[in-house]
Amino acid sequence: MSYTQFVATASCTVCEGFNLQSYLDAISKRSVKEDNFMMEHYGEVDGKIDIDFEDYVRQSDGNILIECDTEENNNNSEVWDWLIDQFIPVMNSQFVQIKSATIDSRSGVDIGFSLYDKMGKFVDLTEIMEVYQKTVTP
Repeated sequence: MSYTQFVATASCTVCEGFNLQSYLDAISKRSVKEDNFMMEHYGEVDGKIDIDFEDYVRQSDGNILIECDTEENNNNSEVWDWLIDQFIPVMNSQFVQIKSATIDSRSGVDIGFSLYDKMGKFVDLTEIMEVYQKTVTP
């Protein structure tokens, strides 16, 4: 029997005094009114999406960490992706930094590193290496 696990983090910074709980409540209420997969999969309770975003998002001072682990309570990668998109407009860092690993009992471990800029554009490791080679390598 094969086994696969996906583990990922997305990190960015926000302004000083950012109230994570208030923001999570606001996006939960807003998403009830929007047409998205959240309502379809989780439904509504008391005017909010019936999911605990605190399982996915942590704050330490101005640093936000959005986590996904298919073996834990934060196991839905679609929710994880959606949450990343919700933090791009309010981040004050230049990028959201994505680190991930897929562990497969048959094919081993695959790791990833990428960035999302403030416009939501994906920059993968290959692009980063190409820029590095052009600017640093003689």
